[in-house]
Amino acid sequence: MKILRNLIKMLLHEELGRSYQTVNDGPISHDDYPEIEIYQYPAEGGVGYYAQVICKFDDSLSTPLRKFNDSSDADHFIRTKSDEIHRIAMDRDI
Repeated sequence: MKILRNLIKMLLHEELGRSYQTVNDGPISHDDYPEIEIYQYPAEGGVGYYAQVICKFDDSLSTPLRKFNDSSDADHFIRTKSDEIHRIAMDRDI
């Protein structure tokens, strides 16, 4: 009986705490960060990809244009660098 009571409490607590008022309930991507501009495009001749991350609030955090072997490497670079810049922006309350 005690197990059933705890299970019901857990279910009620979860349902009461859930909010359906969120307007934008989709996942937040590195493309959505307002303090970052991302450039990625294929290289000439289809061999490789170029990628660059530009920080709008601190130019020293921006990256130079870099060339990668494929799009997944460029995506990984963009994702990690933009997450790093986003964390710095949150630390600085920007």
